Amino acid sequence: MASTKLSAAVLAGLLTVSLAACGSNNASTGASPATASTPSAAATPQVLADLKDLSKGVSTTVKLDPMFLAGLTSLKVTPGVVGGTKLVDGSLVFPITGGSATLYKQGTTGSDPFVVGVIKHDGQGITLSAGGKVVKMVNFDVDAGKSEIRTDITVDGAKFGDQVSTFIADGSTLKYPPTMEGNNAILEGTKVKLTAGAAAALNKVFGVTAFTEGFPIGVAKIAVATS
Repeated sequence: MASTKLSAAVLAGLLTVSLAACGSNNASTGASPATASTPSAAATPQVLADLKDLSKGVSTTVKLDPMFLAGLTSLKVTPGVVGGTKLVDGSLVFPITGGSATLYKQGTTGSDPFVVGVIKHDGQGITLSAGGKVVKMVNFDVDAGKSEIRTDITVDGAKFGDQVSTFIADGSTLKYPPTMEGNNAILEGTKVKLTAGAAAALNKVFGVTAFTEGFPIGVAKIAVATS
């Protein structure tokens, strides 16, 4: 499945806003998929910006797909939230707590990603409950180099796995360039979908077959403070 890196596009967009005077290149939704999380040794990477602290980042919002909501209803699965995460009008809102990222000049890192780093949402997450079973996904990490969102997962309080690859980011409908809302840079439109592993786990826990690889979860909007 072709995908564009959610956080790579987001961070490149955000940095375009703050680095316009430096002549930084705009990211493209047609960027080649990442094959590693560090720049290619064969190229000569040119660093445009090194963000060591994303703690001023505001939030990642996922507007839930009607298919996902309908699926939860039909399976009698009840969603819940963890930490400061909110479920508002059909959207999950995850506060960004930190992370870091480095932006390289596009085309100077070979086939590797031109943004590396992680957007962190420590302590934030969701629960899915049905038939006395509770699946908890917490500590969402968006990995720019791997186009994936990892979470710590427990089932009925027992550890299922730490930093499990849970969601894929499909940037084919990504809106670019970013817009501004006050002092926050906004980039939205990337589709969030289940990984095959997460789908299989949910099917096993809840005794269903409804979840599949690529099952639509929603559309992401990331807001990060620029000052």
